[in-house]
Amino acid sequence: MAERSLIIRTFNELFFELLDDVNKILPDSSGLKTARRSFQMLSDLNKPILIKCWYKFVYLKYKDVIFSGDISFFFEKDYSGDVVKLSNPDKVLEIIDSIRDPVKEACSMSTNKAHVTTYIQNLTKLSIAYGSD
Repeated sequence: MAERSLIIRTFNELFFELLDDVNKILPDSSGLKTARRSFQMLSDLNKPILIKCWYKFVYLKYKDVIFSGDISFFFEKDYSGDVVKLSNPDKVLEIIDSIRDPVKEACSMSTNKAHVTTYIQNLTKLSIAYGSD
């Protein structure tokens, strides 16, 4: 159990570090700030929620794309089919876009794209470690 707690804590720290790094590149992105606050609230209420969602909705569906290193797929993907069964799918899509658009803009520079790719791959590896326990 202590190992799972460490994985959760590391995942959450890395997830918010990614959002904070993108925010440093694009400090005027109010949507990103709002999304970060929403995710922080979720995480404060339920620590493993982010890693569980990442595993289920990101890793299981997109592992091949993630590990190929082609994150541009995520910028072009239409997620409406992925969230249709969730409660309030329009709000979920709004949150996805509030993160996706600034990250896409930040990734217009190859250095930033490489960093974001590494973040996504590391978050995925942590979700695998959590999910395989």
